[in-house]
Amino acid sequence: MKRNDFLNILRQKLNSLGSKNTNEIVSDFEEHFIVGAEQGKTDDEISRDLGDPIEIAGQFCENDETISEEKKKTIIEKTPAIIGLFCLNFFLVIWLFVSIYAVVFSVWVSAGSMVLAGFLSSMASVLHGALKEYIFLGMHPVLAFLSGLIVAVIGLLGVNLSIYITKWTVVITKKYIKWNMDIINK
Repeated sequence: MKRNDFLNILRQKLNSLGSKNTNEIVSDFEEHFIVGAEQGKTDDEISRDLGDPIEIAGQFCENDETISEEKKKTIIEKTPAIIGLFCLNFFLVIWLFVSIYAVVFSVWVSAGSMVLAGFLSSMASVLHGALKEYIFLGMHPVLAFLSGLIVAVIGLLGVNLSIYITKWTVVITKKYIKWNMDIINK
């Protein structure tokens, strides 16, 4: 059997596996013909060594059906784990994570507010001399500047704490998701 005839029959019989799988398998058999030709074999000798393309395609299709049966079994076996994780996550964990992320968000907002308030307080004390009639400090301008600076520094420390908390919250979330996937894939 000639190379093109062998490969066309094989491709036709493997059509049910999808174009990607079919192309990969046919490409492998094309390689057999190329290597055989380099060794001085004819197309007929190579096709005889490889076997009947219909039988070869039948073996590949049979393996594909076995794999799909195994996938069906594993989905059925995974169903209790999926249902259990859904209940755990929906009734407990999601609300816990929503609370944790709300706390993280509020820490960010508080830290940002402190930085902004400290900066604005310091700027108000600097501009107090020029805009005395519009800005009321209620304290000496130097004391207002220093207190604003202290509040801004505390706010920056809060930003650093927020970064640390956010990083660990994301790490814990990723680990929890990975744990869920491990449970399902067992």
